[in-house]
Amino acid sequence: MMKSKSDLNGGILMTVNVGIFGQEDRVLEGIRMLREAGAEPADVRVVVGNRENAPLLASSPDVNLEELYEIQATRRRDYDEEWVAGVAPLSAYPAGNLTVGNAAPGVVVAASDVGGNDGTEDVLAAIGIPERYCGSCAEAIDSGGYLLVVDDSREIGARRILDQAGATTPD
Repeated sequence: MMKSKSDLNGGILMTVNVGIFGQEDRVLEGIRMLREAGAEPADVRVVVGNRENAPLLASSPDVNLEELYEIQATRRRDYDEEWVAGVAPLSAYPAGNLTVGNAAPGVVVAASDVGGNDGTEDVLAAIGIPERYCGSCAEAIDSGGYLLVVDDSREIGARRILDQAGATTPD
C-alpha cells in the first residue's frame, strides 16, 4: 500500500492511498471496511487490467471500477483518429517545374507519437496514480492483481484499513 499527497484541481490537497490485492473478495472486504469508516463512494475506486478477469468486482454495484484495457483501447482509438495532417495536390511535376497546376487533391498522412502512449504505467499516471508508484502498480495489474485506490482527504485512516484488509505494499 502506498500513500502520496498530490496537489490537484486548484490547490486541493488529496492524500492518495493505493493497496494491491490478489483476490477479489479481499478487495470487496477492503471497500466495505473503508465505507464503514466513512469513505464516500466517490473516494474509493478499483483498478483492474480487464473487467472479464474480475467478475465479482464488475458485478458489484458498490465498486467504482476502472478497466485499464478499455482506457487503453479508447486512447488508441482517439489517437488513430488524429492521423490525417492535411490535404495537398498530388501530381507529378517535371524536374525544375515548381508550378502548382490543377492537380486533384490527395491526402497527406503524417504520423507522430504525440499522445500515443498507452502502456500500463502511462495509463496509471493518467488516472491519478502517483508516478513514482506506477511501475510497481503496473506489474501488479499485468500479473492479474487489483488496485484499491482511496482518496483519504477525509482522514479516515485508509492506510491502516487497507493493511487490515490484506493489501500488499508495492516496491
